[in-house]
Amino acid sequence: MDRVAADPANPAAWLFFIYNDGHWVSGSGDHDNVTHEASWAITHEDYERALAYIGELTANNGRKLRPYGLTGNQCTSTAAAIAKKAGVSLDPYVEIHIPESVTIEGRKIRLRRDSIYAKIRFAAPEAMGKAITASSTAKGNRNVVSRIK
Repeated sequence: MDRVAADPANPAAWLFFIYNDGHWVSGSGDHDNVTHEASWAITHEDYERALAYIGELTANNGRKLRPYGLTGNQCTSTAAAIAKKAGVSLDPYVEIHIPESVTIEGRKIRLRRDSIYAKIRFAAPEAMGKAITASSTAKGNRNVVSRIK
């Protein structure tokens, strides 16, 4: 796995780091709890586009998935991209402000100095669940199942 030098002035920089160890995982990836499931009526062409995109992602030992990180390729962003190829628009992205510091038990802890790390945008599983629910119910899709364990 790639390593970067620590930056004491900007510990939040680690949240933006892109690793080179991403890979395709079929099925649940050994996650026990499925939080949302849904189905959409899509055309055969939409299906073929999504399937071709999955083929691109998994080709050459998943080379396109190697760059992996919170702000880049990761499970939720990849799922949203595949859905988009199938004509299903999902927006699982959240943006969070990162303060310069926080105080915990009277101790001030620096999170960042540089303004480039003042906010972070990433695809979040919780936001994906909301997007799935909103998309599937807004379009009147049938056979939609949403369960939270």
